[in-house]
Amino acid sequence: LQMRWTPPGRWHRLSRMILIRCLTILLVVLAARPYRLSGANRDAEGKWQGVEVQKQAHGRASFEIRLLDDATRRETFKSALGREVDPFPGRVDEIHPGYLVFVLQVNNDAAEDLVFNPGQARIATNQEVREFALDYSALYEVAHKLGPQAPTLDELAGMIFDRTVTIRAGGSVRKLLV
Repeated sequence: LQMRWTPPGRWHRLSRMILIRCLTILLVVLAARPYRLSGANRDAEGKWQGVEVQKQAHGRASFEIRLLDDATRRETFKSALGREVDPFPGRVDEIHPGYLVFVLQVNNDAAEDLVFNPGQARIATNQEVREFALDYSALYEVAHKLGPQAPTLDELAGMIFDRTVTIRAGGSVRKLLV
């Protein structure tokens, strides 16, 4: 068996050019498309208007929710934890969707206590996919993967809705929902 080296020729250049174009197209397809969340309220004229903070009331309970952008999310964790760590990174690309981190405030204007279960919170996509908020066991898994620099579960529980919480009459709770 004899092997011969042949200098790069026309076919080599053509195949290389095709490969580069395919990779370019692939990178464009896989580039991160921003999430678009639709929150809207009716204005005084009854027309729907997009809002940054979605507010809803149900009986004597009211809710305010806002999606944190990447910079605000990182700064929130840094401020709360006293160090730079981002346990829930945002979207990278179509393959690595990352986490959506919201600030949620629940107000209880009733005369009795209110029980809020974040495990029942979910987001619905326009493809009709339902995603549930992370619970305590999911937070444990994320913290475990981060290794030694990870926030403790107590630190995370202090800032993230991870299990059922009772909101006293006239009280409110403001935490992150992931």
